[in-house]
Amino acid sequence: MEIETAARLRLLQMPNVTNLVGNRVWKWEPEEALEGTGHGAIVLRRSGQWTKPGPNSQEYPLLVIEAASDYSRGPDGQAVANDAETRVYAILREVDRALHQKDREVRRWPTDREDGLLVLGCFRGSEPTEPVDKWGVKVARVTYDVQCVHSG
Repeated sequence: MEIETAARLRLLQMPNVTNLVGNRVWKWEPEEALEGTGHGAIVLRRSGQWTKPGPNSQEYPLLVIEAASDYSRGPDGQAVANDAETRVYAILREVDRALHQKDREVRRWPTDREDGLLVLGCFRGSEPTEPVDKWGVKVARVTYDVQCVHSG
């Protein structure tokens, strides 16, 4: 299982993440427009690797997470708060709780699948960027250094 799918399934297992973004955890690019919806989302992709691969089955992908959020909106679709940046940071906090492994414990992403990716370590590789306008909403980015093993 590639890192993008494994991370997506891991995040979708986390109620604190899905409370903020629903099932809008996408690989590579947004799957629907966010502007004017009041929704948040997560887009994840791989961006090379953070260390040279060894002669074994380990990989070291750099996982890029982009958290996106529109402003809170009322039933009429009008923005009711200037809170998109605050919402982006809330999404990133929950992503960090789900992915950043401080304990060096080996985990399987997702936890309920035997074909899940075996993750030996996942560490925040950067602080979140300042939210910018992208896709018609506010977006901030953070990276994670992942150490994983493919079993097949």
